[in-house]
Amino acid sequence: MSFLTTLRFCFSQADPRKSGRDELSVSSGRMSRKRKAVLAGKITAVLSVPLILMAYPSNPPAGETGAAVSGGSTCGTSSCHFHGTTASTGGVTAVFPATYTPGGPAMPITVTLANGSGGFELSSVQGTGTSETQAGSFTAATNTAVSTLSGIQYIFQTATATSFSFTWTPPATNVGTVTMNLAGVSGSTIYANTYTLTPAITSSNTLSVSTSSLTFNYSGASVPASQTFQVSSSGASLSFTTSASTTPSGGTWLSAAPPGGTTPMGVTVSVDPTGLAAGTYTGSVSVAATGASNSPQSVSVTLNVTGGSTTPSLMLSASSLTFTSNNGGSASPQSVHVSSSGTAIDFNTTVATTAGGTWLSVSPTSGTTPTDVSVMVAPSGLTAGSTYTGTVTFTPTSGSASPQVLHVTLAVSGATPPPGTPPPLSFNFYEVDKGSGGSTRGNRLLINGSGSIDSSGHLSGHGNFTIYTTASHGSSEDASSSVMSMGTWTATGVVSYAPVTASGGDGDDDGDDHGRTGGTLTITVRLATKGGGTQTGTLKIANTGTDSGVTLSIDNGATFVPSGIGRVSIRTGSTTGGSSGGRGDN
Repeated sequence: MSFLTTLRFCFSQADPRKSGRDELSVSSGRMSRKRKAVLAGKITAVLSVPLILMAYPSNPPAGETGAAVSGGSTCGTSSCHFHGTTASTGGVTAVFPATYTPGGPAMPITVTLANGSGGFELSSVQGTGTSETQAGSFTAATNTAVSTLSGIQYIFQTATATSFSFTWTPPATNVGTVTMNLAGVSGSTIYANTYTLTPAITSSNTLSVSTSSLTFNYSGASVPASQTFQVSSSGASLSFTTSASTTPSGGTWLSAAPPGGTTPMGVTVSVDPTGLAAGTYTGSVSVAATGASNSPQSVSVTLNVTGGSTTPSLMLSASSLTFTSNNGGSASPQSVHVSSSGTAIDFNTTVATTAGGTWLSVSPTSGTTPTDVSVMVAPSGLTAGSTYTGTVTFTPTSGSASPQVLHVTLAVSGATPPPGTPPPLSFNFYEVDKGSGGSTRGNRLLINGSGSIDSSGHLSGHGNFTIYTTASHGSSEDASSSVMSMGTWTATGVVSYAPVTASGGDGDDDGDDHGRTGGTLTITVRLATKGGGTQTGTLKIANTGTDSGVTLSIDNGATFVPSGIGRVSIRTGSTTGGSSGGRGDN
């Protein structure tokens, strides 16, 4: 019998680009019956290998996401998989905001394979058709890597899994709609999905200051009078903050008051040339408003000292100190160095607090420069989860130098340990929440982060959040949305912890309750908004039944509840290991 065609079969569980190929070929010619039988056995053995082995469990070839610039090729249409056509879109999904801020911070992205462990490839492009070009940039994380083909970046898996998390940094400028092309393989099925991101709607309200510069002149006589500039907005009133800064050589001679306000409003700028040598000193006052498209605005300040100062000044090595107490425990004292320009100055101190009583003290209470003064706090009895402020005023008792004020902040983190103190545990989550009630009902919250409680009961944790609004039409939402605020959160204390009460569970709702850990952890957090401003709130992290998800309640503000999109994981036991009690990915 004659074989006219060479048969070639190749397969590899590793990357075919890197691994050798096992080949079986039969040249045309005559063959004995015995050799034919051996050949038939080898062919049968090859064909019996599961077709998924022909996939790429790591490092798939670039250009297989379905992007038009690569000819629309996906894992199911190219030569990297030989097991069928692309299935529905639901098997591979990506979670990220529907808008991007040009030049904004990196955005977290999570890719999930719904039907089991597998791999993926994702690209981000701008433009259309074969004219598509790269939009933004990917940064790889665990089990992912980035490669570039013909100017287009592709991020992909380096090991199979059910979920992959990484970040994407938006373009520096508005490039219009960005298209995310996603392909994935799970089991023996290929999936594809496409997402579009639009630029965040920028506020038309602008911030303005009445002057761009101020100049003060000092000849060694009286201190120059303060000057005022006006802050206004083009539309609705805006809340703003002010801050003053100087070049290193001049110290803290520049100040602005008030520290914040609402437009329209005046800001008063003052200078204190005491102790400065003859010369020119520069600084600036910055005015920032999160609701303005052109924030911040800056007013440059110049101080000309022509005669020099013969009056010695009192100086502190720091203008502020911050103390942190864990659950009302003790905090170590801190020192401030008190010095003077020119001759020595005698001084005494006065301590004041805004709330909490006499938790602030210093030692010694008086002295002569140069010397060190120890600043101490007594957090015992103060309310956990609260922040207290106070001042220490250093007043000269000799000469004509001006008093100096040291600002002190005490943050009392945590709370009285609840019944059933949390065991050592770690948590992480990526969640999309929805506003609950009132004017926040149409808002959405994208929040992620991680943290742990160690064997000593110490809590640590941080993450990012973005609050955005999504336009609604009837019973459906369209893809247009705008970012209202974004920033970071930091864990400050434990409120309560309730472990899983069932005999076990794996964090999903399928009734399989074997080996479950975790429960419901409630902590207090401090929210720092980009552009200035802080708030406090409570974060409930749960991987159990009806509590499953992340709930953020901002003190005197909005509440956001789980929407069923994202993942939550709580691991008890060691903070570096243990079985996951995560809700899973939705």
